[in-house]
Amino acid sequence: EMYSKMGMAVCIRVASPAMVVKATLEQPSSLTIPRAWPYDQQTSSPSLPSSSTTMEGLAWNVLAEIDSLLPHHPIVFFHVFSNAGCFLWEQVTRILRPTGKDAAITTEPTATIAAPRPIQLRLQSIADRIHGVIFDSGPGNDLHQLPLALSYATLLEKLGVVFSTRYLLLPWSQQRVEQRAKDYANTFRQDGWDLPQLYFFCESDALAPHEFLRQLVEHRQQAHGVER
Repeated sequence: EMYSKMGMAVCIRVASPAMVVKATLEQPSSLTIPRAWPYDQQTSSPSLPSSSTTMEGLAWNVLAEIDSLLPHHPIVFFHVFSNAGCFLWEQVTRILRPTGKDAAITTEPTATIAAPRPIQLRLQSIADRIHGVIFDSGPGNDLHQLPLALSYATLLEKLGVVFSTRYLLLPWSQQRVEQRAKDYANTFRQDGWDLPQLYFFCESDALAPHEFLRQLVEHRQQAHGVER
C-alpha cells in the first residue's frame, strides 16, 4: 500500500513454502532461458522451469511482468522479504547478470510467442532500469532454522512440503542444508552488482541473524562504497 500511494506499480509475488524448502536443499541448477519473450509458463515448453514449483520459474515470470510495465514505469526497485524473497532475488541476479556456469545459458524451444527483440536485449533493458534493492529481514545465512520458518506455514502447506520435497524424511537433509547455507552466503558476499542496497533487520530475528547482515553490509561498503 505504501508503494501504491507513492504512485508506483506494485508486483507482489510470494514463493510457496515448498519452493523455499527446495531452494534451501538444492544448489541452483544451470539456467534455462526461453527463446520467446515475454516468458509465460502457461504457454511455454514443459522442459522450462515451472513458476509454480521453482524459484527460477518464478523469477522469469517476475521479470516478464516488470518488462511489461517498463513503458509506463521505467524505474524499478526490488523489495525482498526474508529468505524466500532473497532466494528469488538470487535467481533474478543469475538471470540478469550470469556468471560462471550461468554465462553459457542454454536455450529450449517454447510455444508460438514471438520475441519482438532478442531476449538478451530485453533482459539488459530490465537490468538497466533497476535502481536498487531493499532486503527486509534477510538474507539469513543460518538455513538450519528452516523448521522454525515452516512453523508459520499452514498444515496444508506443510503437507505440500513433505509431499513435494520429502524434507525431514531424508537423513542427509541437514548436510545438504549446511553446504547450501555456505554457498548461499557467498552468493551475497561475492555479488559484484553495485546496485544501491538497503537492509532492514532486527537483532532478535532468529531467521536472519543480525551479525551476518552487519558483516555483509560492511563487506559491501568496502567493495562498492558506503553509499552502495
